[in-house]
Amino acid sequence: MYALLVSSFLISVLSRGCASPVSSEGYSIEYFNNIINDVKKSGARWEAGHNFEENEEFRHLVNFLDALDEEEIETKLKMLNDGPELSNSANPKVGHSAHSQCLPETVDVFNGLEEFKYCKSVGRVWNQGRCASDWVIAPAAAFTDRLCIASNGTFKETISPETPLACCKNCGWGCRKGYAREVNEYFVKYGGVTGGTFGSNEGCQPYSLWPSTHAKYFQRPHARTPKCQNQCTNSKYKKTFENDIIKAKRATTFGCPCWVPSTLRKHGPIIATMIVYEDFITYKSGIYHHVAGKALGKLTVKIVGYNQESDKVEENYWIAVNSWGKKWGDNGTFKIRKWRDECLIEDSLQAIYVDGNTDISVSSSEEDY
Repeated sequence: MYALLVSSFLISVLSRGCASPVSSEGYSIEYFNNIINDVKKSGARWEAGHNFEENEEFRHLVNFLDALDEEEIETKLKMLNDGPELSNSANPKVGHSAHSQCLPETVDVFNGLEEFKYCKSVGRVWNQGRCASDWVIAPAAAFTDRLCIASNGTFKETISPETPLACCKNCGWGCRKGYAREVNEYFVKYGGVTGGTFGSNEGCQPYSLWPSTHAKYFQRPHARTPKCQNQCTNSKYKKTFENDIIKAKRATTFGCPCWVPSTLRKHGPIIATMIVYEDFITYKSGIYHHVAGKALGKLTVKIVGYNQESDKVEENYWIAVNSWGKKWGDNGTFKIRKWRDECLIEDSLQAIYVDGNTDISVSSSEEDY
């Protein structure tokens, strides 16, 4: 069954000019048990375990991950293994003077899941199903959060990931892979419409793909990208598609993670794309860092908080929300090492700004975020 599922997935990817780092060989319950044991033996500050039903980890991960092509894998892993030159690095390693300036004199802790409780969307965990749609779900979720936070909680709708997933041709390849930065630019140029999770009947275009908890989830090896529709698919929704569009004000990519804590506190969640290793599939709790297994693909997540201490660098971490459902990790969330560019998560920190953000018309420099 594993070989059949993976072969189907690889054929569908390779036939479209993309290569996947996922191999069909060697995956079994024993394989993941070995990874879990390796994490335990390493003394890592995080707990590993099974997040899904027995023998389902690999069947999930081939759908959950955004594929990397061969050149991209080689380039990104070289960056991760070699690290940038510290003298010129926009993401310097711990101990470098630029990062030392990032560290506060006292403990600085911020958890958006608690601070922005008046916006329920901040803690919402999406279930992307059999579609590698993390690259649209995270930007849409962060856009939603920032609209709510800017309105002091009066904006209660949800921006749908369905429209850019299906319609943004410059953003990526639908359920196979895509680029979160382009999605943010799409929201600035064209805007987004509302739409909740699968089966919610919320908004103009609710997410149409089955979650991993759905009875029909494993009927297909991989989900098909939804059809692009410039109309509301929810017949119960009263607004027209055109009248439902909401545009973002501006999108940005951070050159240095030092500026992220400020924007998280002032405006809400941001997004980041990271490399996923086999052991990340087994994450349950604690501060994640790569211990065991090879690179599988990339994943875009929403960062909602952080912890940073000047005298306890090992305690520094980002708090992030994944889109693999609440069965994975710590109820769908995880912590990951901060200031170390763990899994290259600090190489692509991005944010979107909306009307109501007090500084967006003042300056576009990252120092003002």
